Amino acid sequence: MSDTEPIANVRLCCGRLVLFVAGIAVAMEGDKCRHSGFPEEVLPPIPQEELEHAYIGDKKASELPLNVVRFFRGDNWHGPSLEFTAAEINKAVGRSDR
Repeated sequence: MSDTEPIANVRLCCGRLVLFVAGIAVAMEGDKCRHSGFPEEVLPPIPQEELEHAYIGDKKASELPLNVVRFFRGDNWHGPSLEFTAAEINKAVGRSDR
């Protein structure tokens, strides 16, 4: 890997998107994502029906901020979150694919 190539990239492997960092697969589409700091625009929407019927403690999920609901609900890796993560890693090390 040269100093100008991105250190992180997302590739399609066996029908699933995979985030590679320094050539090592670190996250795969569909796997549980343990990071909670993604911007809302890269996360899939939470179905309104789920928000209306789920409770966190004694509060309806629809009455709580989305970041609180997402913390307890969790998310899976998917294309936009994998791409966002690769871009953030490349930005942190001063590399990009463009």
